[in-house]
Order: sequence, then structure tokens, then C-alpha cells
Amino acid sequence: MKITQAIRNAESEHVVYFLLTAYVETLGYYDPLRSSLPEHVKALPVSGLPDVAQRLSTVQRLLERHTEHDKAAVLQEAADILAASAQRLGALQDTADSIRSRRVHVSAATVDHAGS
Repeated sequence: MKITQAIRNAESEHVVYFLLTAYVETLGYYDPLRSSLPEHVKALPVSGLPDVAQRLSTVQRLLERHTEHDKAAVLQEAADILAASAQRLGALQDTADSIRSRRVHVSAATVDHAGS
């Protein structure tokens, strides 16, 4: 299973961050990327969905400018992994928000019903 698929199938934000952190940690060891990616893209820790989105935006801008096949392939991989992470984190947060909203609605209905 590729890391992008593992991220897409992650059942929690914790798993997404674990997988993304493991990937980001490898970026410092890969020679072509040392000169291709700014430090903030390779920096740890990853600190939330806005941070992932910013890293993705940076990589996408770099990808638009690079024509060297080796660097473009590595940049595309980074963009794919960051995009999958951003999408999955967004979906997990939307699900969590929906569950919280239902709990508040059920709690309010229970209070209203108990007061009747």
C-alpha cells in the first residue's frame, strides 16, 4: 500500500499526522529535494491543517516552475502526499464537527424534554 492510500484510509487525524510526519522526516535525506524544497516544507512538527495546506501550496508553486524530470517527479510525490493529507484531515474534521453538532442537538433536546 502506498503512503497516499494509507493516508486516505486513515481512521483518525493522529494516523494522518503520524504518516505525514514519517514522510516529511525522510525529505531531509533525499538528495534532489535538499535543493528543491524550502526548509519550512521539510520542518517538523506538522502543526495542523493550515500548515499542511501551506506546505502543499508551496510544493505546487515549485512544481509549476520545475521542468527537470527528476525534481518534478519528487515534487509531484510530495504534492500528492500533502494533498491526500489535507483532504483526509478536512474530511475527518468535518466528521468530528458533525458528531459534535449532533451531540449538542441531542443534549439540548434531552434537556428540553426533561424540563417538560
